[in-house]
Amino acid sequence: MKIFYTILLALSIMVLLRSSRYFLTLLTRKRVLHQYLIRIFPWVEVFVWVTFAFWAINFNIPNNSSYNLIVAAIASVFIIFLGWFVIKDFIAGAVLRSDLALEKGIQIKTDQLSGTIISLGYLSMELKMNNGEVLVVPYSKLSNQSISKATGKNPGKSNTIRVLIPEHRSIHNIEKLIRKKMLEMPWIIAVNEIKIEMNPHDNFYEASIQFYSIKEDMFTYTDETIQNFIKKLVNK
Repeated sequence: MKIFYTILLALSIMVLLRSSRYFLTLLTRKRVLHQYLIRIFPWVEVFVWVTFAFWAINFNIPNNSSYNLIVAAIASVFIIFLGWFVIKDFIAGAVLRSDLALEKGIQIKTDQLSGTIISLGYLSMELKMNNGEVLVVPYSKLSNQSISKATGKNPGKSNTIRVLIPEHRSIHNIEKLIRKKMLEMPWIIAVNEIKIEMNPHDNFYEASIQFYSIKEDMFTYTDETIQNFIKKLVNK
């Protein structure tokens, strides 16, 4: 009978966690809160299941000596598991960041991939690939590979384009939309190097957009794309 209650409780916890994730996602519509939720909720699930495992052992095995032995074994396995999947990335990250002086905006190339560093975390880094995709790479995956980096920060060719925007449009909103559109272009590199300045005139603003491109021959196409993008926004 105890086994039945244990299984029933496990199923209830599973349903509760799944439904909690769903409803909390609906409630946290702001992107900052949503990002925080999807990062912290998996650890909440781990804590709940570990607590349930200890309770289930104590509930089904009343003998104290057996209980202590099983708890010690589970704790040992959990520590080994945590060390293997977490500590190895933490140490590998510290070694790589220290030896290579890695920082955001640097372009790196390994045996299997290449891209521009968007962010550096404790366990992994985010790379923006040449095709525009953003890839999360654990440091342990890079520890046994040869890594080369650009000789300086902000690699690529720099260019500035200018766009005219009617004064009645929301400048702040258009600036965000321009930045988003630029980041969708796979040849644009170094997220923090897209600089947009709005210069006011009599009846319009002149947007000055500085960016870095992998290829210089993409400058004209980038200019045309942004000009057409602004025209569509203005005509809405």
